Amino acid sequence: MIHWLNPECAILVHVTLYCLIQLWCEKILLQTREQLLLVEMCINYGTVLYAYIYICT
Repeated sequence: MIHWLNPECAILVHVTLYCLIQLWCEKILLQTREQLLLVEMCINYGTVLYAYIYICT
């Protein structure tokens, strides 16, 4: 199981929530550049997310 109290895993939680928020915001933005930026950011955070999953589990 994930050890949520580890500092590294606290980042994992933050990254997950941040990515979900970005995906939600992407749906309500109309400017293409901003949408692409949010998607790119979420992909980058997703990559970090997988790394922390391996560290924390």
